[in-house]
Amino acid sequence: MKKTFLLISAMGFSLMSCGQNIAAADVPSLVLNTFKATFTNAVDIEWEKKKDHYEADFEVGTADHEVQINQAGNILIHKQQISPLDLPKLITDQITAKFKDFKLDEADKLEKDGKIYYQVELDKRFTERRMVFAENGEETKAVSYWD
Repeated sequence: MKKTFLLISAMGFSLMSCGQNIAAADVPSLVLNTFKATFTNAVDIEWEKKKDHYEADFEVGTADHEVQINQAGNILIHKQQISPLDLPKLITDQITAKFKDFKLDEADKLEKDGKIYYQVELDKRFTERRMVFAENGEETKAVSYWD
């Protein structure tokens, strides 16, 4: 019984350290101003404080978005859910050639430091593979944004 309690407690503390939900009123004005100016059509906004930055989960139209903004109001990374059908042909060609036994399950468009990346999740039976591609179709580990 003690072991179970300790395990559950440890899991709870590890989840709390990942980020903590906060009210929009508790988000610094620089962060809020950047968010509101950049994502004018955002709805269903939820904020979290993560280490030294703030993260907003929100929707624009039917697409889910996440953005990380530092305390100075600079956008660190923006993730937008996209349809796998909207991936550039260079990337779908790479996936088809190298991972023909996998099914393309999810796709996201990432923007970081003025560059565009595409993050995909591939599934095959009991295997899941997550990858990030640069705009030129090459696989990269330079950036990722997993929940």
